[in-house]
Amino acid sequence: MIARYLGLTTNGERALADAFALVALRHAVDPEVRRAAKMYYAWCRARAQALEPAVERYGSVRSVDGERLRRALFRGNRMGGFGLLRDFHDLVTLATSLRGCWSVLHQAACGSRDRDLVEACRGGHTEIDRVIAWLEMKLHQAAPQALTVPSQSTKEMITSLPSLAQVGAVAGIAPTALLRRLVPIAPRPGALVAVLAAALGAMVVRKAGLSRSMLRGGPSRTSVRRRSVNLRKAAVSPILSLVRNASK
Repeated sequence: MIARYLGLTTNGERALADAFALVALRHAVDPEVRRAAKMYYAWCRARAQALEPAVERYGSVRSVDGERLRRALFRGNRMGGFGLLRDFHDLVTLATSLRGCWSVLHQAACGSRDRDLVEACRGGHTEIDRVIAWLEMKLHQAAPQALTVPSQSTKEMITSLPSLAQVGAVAGIAPTALLRRLVPIAPRPGALVAVLAAALGAMVVRKAGLSRSMLRGGPSRTSVRRRSVNLRKAAVSPILSLVRNASK
């Protein structure tokens, strides 16, 4: 039976790591979110690795429950302050479920008098508590602004679009499966990250160019399209260079 919860906990850690990578990409414009997501992503991977000795002793029953929960969460438009609030809320839900896994596994380790597993569970439970405490603090900070101040959709969309550098800062932690869904064909993971960054960079240029022109209210559709094309051409050279270097 311990093998079942080892599989459940390991899958839950991987699902939480993927969730932090997803949130980091969605809100790459926020430096605190970028830093925290990268750190907690590394913690999740380390906790999963800490269970490997126990898996060798007890075995592990494959589970996809953590992944199923992650896929059920994080849906819909998550841009701006309200979107970040919803992502924090979903992260709390996923992390709380994982904390339950660590609690059950800890009790089983105590019952079987497995000191190594007890220590691993104690460390995992402590870290998960720290993650949940940070997420709840961010929920408390974000809720008043997100829920009581009227949002300006167009302005919020523009300010939520990350730069190419901001996307590149967190793209390395994104799960390959997530990147493959966005960019189906790529020869190597490094090139995959670069192509994703290039696609997002082109989207940023296009949306920022069109939206800002519309906000100024003057130019015709033809001039807006021309300006958008010029902006994208200006971004092509560094993007192509990035893709070529990543493919080598």
